[in-house]
Amino acid sequence: MHPQSFTLRRNKGHEVMVYLSHIIHNYDDLADVNIFMHSHRHSWHNVELLDHDAVQIIWRLSAERVQREGYMNMRCTPSLLIPFLRKSMEIHLAICIHGSPCGEEEYAAYWEKNADRVRLEEELKRWKEDVARIQQLREEGKTDEAAQTEEPEAGKDLELEGTIGGVLAWCQEQRKKAKTRGDVAMYRAVEAVRMWRDGHGF
Repeated sequence: MHPQSFTLRRNKGHEVMVYLSHIIHNYDDLADVNIFMHSHRHSWHNVELLDHDAVQIIWRLSAERVQREGYMNMRCTPSLLIPFLRKSMEIHLAICIHGSPCGEEEYAAYWEKNADRVRLEEELKRWKEDVARIQQLREEGKTDEAAQTEEPEAGKDLELEGTIGGVLAWCQEQRKKAKTRGDVAMYRAVEAVRMWRDGHGF
């Protein structure tokens, strides 16, 4: 049977009321597996390593894990990913840098690089704002004020852009390795601290 249609008179608890109401109204006809998440594809609270993309999260979700455990948390933020990845989440993903079972050090290295990128992008933004401010003063005829304003370092923008590009390339390569490694059931079992036997699925 198709799920019953219903309209909430008042939403409470953000999406919680919607999810609970769906379960109550369709309890006898629920599918074997149900996914509850926001309707938009990209969001800040989707896992960054999967490009904040809900489609990738669902596609890489382990159906075997869902059936085995009965519940999976679909939300992975940087502060939550390690315990989810290693103990419960089991999305087909693992940060792999040295070709060995991944640990918190490798994960921390990725996010340290990512933090560097954010810092560099902020520095580049400030550089461009300073340049634009001086240019505006000159265009307004405020040459004395422009002369007293410290000039941004020439060529610094190109240097920052090059460094940012390098960091982005490194992070992209690590995500690619992680996705490739995460497609292997044995590695995923190891990352989730779960016993593995040849022939096991995810």
